[in-house]
Amino acid sequence: MTCLSVNMFINWTKASDWFWARVSASSRIDERGLGALRIFSGLFLLTWLSPTVSWLGDAPPAFFDPPLLSLAFFAPGFPSAALDSLLTGITIVLTCMMTLGVYARVSTFALVLLGIAQRNFKYSFGTIDHDIMLWIFLGCMAFSGWGRTLAVRRDRPSRFESPAHAGAIAATALAFGFFSAGFDKALVWVDFDLTTSGFLSWFYPGYFVLARQHLLAPLVFSFPAWMLESIDYGAVAFELSGFVWLLLGPTCWRAWLFTAGVFHLSNVLMLNIPFDLHLLAFLAFADLSRVQATLTRWLVPVPARIAAAVLFGALVIEAGVSHWSPVWVVAAGPDLERSTTLGLYASVVFWIVGLTVLGRSVLVSMRRTTPQPRRAPEYARGVTQA
Repeated sequence: MTCLSVNMFINWTKASDWFWARVSASSRIDERGLGALRIFSGLFLLTWLSPTVSWLGDAPPAFFDPPLLSLAFFAPGFPSAALDSLLTGITIVLTCMMTLGVYARVSTFALVLLGIAQRNFKYSFGTIDHDIMLWIFLGCMAFSGWGRTLAVRRDRPSRFESPAHAGAIAATALAFGFFSAGFDKALVWVDFDLTTSGFLSWFYPGYFVLARQHLLAPLVFSFPAWMLESIDYGAVAFELSGFVWLLLGPTCWRAWLFTAGVFHLSNVLMLNIPFDLHLLAFLAFADLSRVQATLTRWLVPVPARIAAAVLFGALVIEAGVSHWSPVWVVAAGPDLERSTTLGLYASVVFWIVGLTVLGRSVLVSMRRTTPQPRRAPEYARGVTQA
C-alpha cells in the first residue's frame, strides 16, 4: 500500500510538472508590452469600468445578508456613506499610482486587496457578479514586473516577480472560469431538443424584462431553431475547451482568446451584455510591444508629457467629482436609455479594437513558432546557381 501511494504521488508530481510547463510555455507574457498594458488598464479603470461600491452606504440594512465565509460576515452591516467615500478616494489614488507607475507593484496589490474587501460587502445581497477576473488579472500583473517600464517611479527587480508564473496563473484562472460556466450550461443546454433553447432563456428575459433591445437584438427573432440549437452547442464546446487550447501551445491559446473576444462581441450585439472587464485579461497575452514603443516615442517631447499630465489630471478630477461613475454615464446624464446605448456602442468599439490586437498577436505567434527554412551557406549558393 505504501509503494502504491508513493507511485501515485510520483505520477501526480510528474503530471503536475508537465501541466505547468505546458501552461507556462503557452501563456508566456511579452515583457516588452507590460508598461503599455498597465497604463491602458489604469485608464480603463478610471474612465470605464469604475469598480466603485460607493452606493453601498445608501443600501437598506435589511438587505445585508453576507455569506458565511466572507469578511463582511464579521461586520455589523453595510459601510457608512462616509466610509464608502473614503474607500472610493483611496481606490482612485491607488489606481492613479498604478497607472503612472508609482510603486506599481505595491499599489496594484493594495488595489486588489481593497477591491476584494469591498466586494465582500457588494456580494452581501445574495448575488455574485462576473468581475472576479478583473481582480485575478490585477493580482497576477502586480507580480509580473509591469512597473519597470513606462513608469514614473520604476519598481526594483524582486524575487517575487515572475512574468511566466503571472501569465500561467492568469491563464489557468481564465480557462477555469470559462470551464465552470460551460459545465453548468452543458447540463441543461445540450439536450438535443429543437423545441428548447438555452440561448433564448437568456435572451427573452433580457429583451422583454430588462429592455435589452439594442444593436442586433431584434434579429434574434428571425433565427431558425437549428441555428439556436447550434449556438447552444457551440457556446458549450467553446467554454469547455479552454484548457485544451491552453495545453496545445501559445498560438492555439491566443487563437482561443480571439474566439473568446468574438464570443463576447456577439453577446454585446445580440444579448446586450458587455463583459468589457475580460478584455484586460485577454490583452495580457497579446503582443503590445509596438504599442509600448509608440508610447515611448510620444512621451519623449516635453510638450507631450505636459499634455498627457493635464489629460490625466482631468480624468482623475472627473472620477472624483462623479463618484467614479463611468464616462458614458456622466455624458448621458439622467437619461438611462441614452446611457445604456452609449455604453453598448462603446463596448462594441472596445471589442473590435481588442480583436484587432488579439488577431495580430495570433499571427505574430504563428510566425514565431513556424520553423523557417534554412538558408544555404554562402559557398554553396554559387554551386547551386551553376
